[in-house]
Amino acid sequence: MEQYNKTQRLLLGLKFSLVKILKKILPHYYFDRWIEPMWYGMKRLGYKIHYALIVSIKIRHRKSVIFISGEWMTPGHYYRVERYVESYRNLGFHAFWFKPDSVYSNSSMLNRCTLLIIWRTEMSENLRRIIQQARNNKIKIIYDLDDFMFDPEMARPEIIDGIRSMGLEKGDVKKMYSNIRQASETCDIITCPTDYLSRAAQKTGRAAYVLPNGYDDQMLMKSVSLFRNKPISDKFLRIGYAGGTRTHQKDFRVALPALIRILNEFPNTLITVFGEALLIDEFEMLKPMRHRIEFRDMVPVKQLQEEIARFDINIAPLEIIPFCEAKSELKYFESALLQIPTIASPTEPYRAVIVDGFNGFLASDADEWYDCLRKLIVDEELRKRIGHQAFNQVLWYFSTEERINITYELLTKIGEADTILINHRKQRLQAIVMRDKLFHQSTEQLPRFPIIPDYEVVREYRKNRYSKVGVIIPLYNYENFVLAALESVKAQNLKDIDLIIADDCSTDASLEVVSLWIDKNHQRFNNCAILKNVTNSKLASTRNAAFDFIQTQYVMPLDADNELLPHCLSLCLKHIENSGASVAYPQLEVFGIDKKYILETYYTQKLGFRPWLPERLAEGNYIDAMAMISKAAWSKVGGYDTTFQITGWEDYDLWLRFIEHGLFGISVSKVAARYRVHDNSMLREAGHVSYQARRQEIFKRHPWVRKYELQDNQT
Repeated sequence: MEQYNKTQRLLLGLKFSLVKILKKILPHYYFDRWIEPMWYGMKRLGYKIHYALIVSIKIRHRKSVIFISGEWMTPGHYYRVERYVESYRNLGFHAFWFKPDSVYSNSSMLNRCTLLIIWRTEMSENLRRIIQQARNNKIKIIYDLDDFMFDPEMARPEIIDGIRSMGLEKGDVKKMYSNIRQASETCDIITCPTDYLSRAAQKTGRAAYVLPNGYDDQMLMKSVSLFRNKPISDKFLRIGYAGGTRTHQKDFRVALPALIRILNEFPNTLITVFGEALLIDEFEMLKPMRHRIEFRDMVPVKQLQEEIARFDINIAPLEIIPFCEAKSELKYFESALLQIPTIASPTEPYRAVIVDGFNGFLASDADEWYDCLRKLIVDEELRKRIGHQAFNQVLWYFSTEERINITYELLTKIGEADTILINHRKQRLQAIVMRDKLFHQSTEQLPRFPIIPDYEVVREYRKNRYSKVGVIIPLYNYENFVLAALESVKAQNLKDIDLIIADDCSTDASLEVVSLWIDKNHQRFNNCAILKNVTNSKLASTRNAAFDFIQTQYVMPLDADNELLPHCLSLCLKHIENSGASVAYPQLEVFGIDKKYILETYYTQKLGFRPWLPERLAEGNYIDAMAMISKAAWSKVGGYDTTFQITGWEDYDLWLRFIEHGLFGISVSKVAARYRVHDNSMLREAGHVSYQARRQEIFKRHPWVRKYELQDNQT
């Protein structure tokens, strides 16, 4: 090991010496445009050869992940099986789900299996045989639990009210729980949707990991469309209770006294319930209010959002007992995607996601339930604000992107990440390692949610069609350039686009110029709007306002003096979707009147040309703000930092926080946008502001970058 370290230091010294010599001999222009890209190209080729000759020998062939779904006809199947099947497929696996009998009758399918995942399937002779066969083939077995079903002592009517309300035999339920416990104890690993359930599962002697419930892209698209197309409300205000089955009678009783008070106080309120979720005859207080209860038919999960969209307020009452503490937050994120505020009992999962009074409410007793309900009923603006903040909050944690990342992390923990050609395995592994290494070294942790300035909507045009991609343009006194930027967005070869312009109180005619252009060209876009900050709020806040307003999955910030080439959005979208990255950045063509400045300025020659390397990014920024960003990732890291004393490096700070949160970017490796250099451009302004002053602000927020700068200076 010591000899290896000496050799490594010698090679690094030779490399740094060669770089110094080349930099002295060659102008920066040729070094950055030709030598460095060629070097990275050779490195990538070397990685591919290494992988083909060495790593691939360790991987016998592409294998499959097989799910056995014991309750394929229930809503849980979509959350625990189908959505994780898609996660494994995104990582490069062949993933499928089957009913138990299909696997029992065709067990040869296990011969090419990497993982066997069993969900809600009771132990039986057939399952025992399948598990034994998997063990013989050295296949890892995961048992997935989404309820407190592995403790037979839980199978009592006083704990699980559904035993009583659904007329079940206590002995049958206890036997089922016992069989599920046997099945879970026979497997290698247990996965659960909540920390509470995971800790309880670990007591069975098995390793347990958290795989949260979440939404998929179709659910997000449908929710955004339903929110935009929500019909004008009738005279009623609906308090929605999406219980679904009779198992929650005692849970509903938690909120009942407050609901009765609300129904008496506000004649325009209704309680909306699904199916047989409520047995009215069990609630004497509610019988006189039967006409104020709206019963809706149960619908499949894929149509659920259409029903929840009818709610004005969502409630999730639960008893504070272990069985309910283990339940996930899905009722919260289902309504949050529709920007509907939730009031929930303070179980551990709800306490983890709801900041009381900010993105929802937590209610412990009848008085708190009444107070929360009343606040939301009398204040429509509060309902909108809480619902909107809930929407931004759930974007990442319950997203497809996060589900894929968590699935990959699980594979690394159980030793299966290197047994298959996982898509972008190196970038994913590097992101996790850097996150674990760096996150706690950042002393300036931002607030949990992005800081949004007060803004008003000046113009808005809607086709109410969903766009996956949107462009945001922060605007301040760029009347001479902004039309060229707008025309470049209009010329994109991607059909479905949203466009948001956010004006930061321009003092020239920028707002009037943009308004005239939008009035004339709004038909090109699915949805477009002009926002205006109430007060001048600077660049970071203006970008946050535009991100907050837009409702696309991916967002391309475009400064008003720059331009996109026609293929930019489609190219970046292809790269970000195929890679699972949180940001995709193109190479930039630098243009402007001062050709000499452009050719001689070191910074202009490297915009977007380097691959995403955390250590190299720490040395200095080479990724412009013109990059396609996942809105969920923007939300996760707290948006752009609005506290910079010196503006201009907010995008650089964002990339560093992506690294600290375990996210990664992908280089598009093609010129797809144009950076304009002029007297008032960011690049020119950077020359008038102390570089060291900017770096000191970065050091304050990200102390770890100092180490890499010192290494860079030594070269």
